[in-house]
Amino acid sequence: MAVGGHLGLSDHEMTEFSVRGEVKRGASKTTGIDIWRADFALFRTLVKRVPWERVLKGKGVQESWTFFREEVLKAQEQSVPMCCKTSWLGRQPAWLNRELFLGLRKKRKVDHKHPGLYQE
Repeated sequence: MAVGGHLGLSDHEMTEFSVRGEVKRGASKTTGIDIWRADFALFRTLVKRVPWERVLKGKGVQESWTFFREEVLKAQEQSVPMCCKTSWLGRQPAWLNRELFLGLRKKRKVDHKHPGLYQE
């Protein structure tokens, strides 16, 4: 922080400062299934096409479960699109840490209960 000089004809002193904080981490690139755009009719059709009794006959429990899981995941890949999930930190400004966020939330709650309390 540095103090010095005046702003124009004002008697107020000019103050320079810099705000240092944590560097914002990048938004998450994790993908997940987009259940809202899923085509469940296609999913149902793909699962029904598999002749389950014939395919699972003579297999053990573990082999049957592995085959079932693989077939369901194949059907899911074809009928349910993927979307990019963003983390909470990726959507917030870098300066908004938890302490400030909780303070703002508390102020909003009070303002909601008592409108005009913080207005000048």
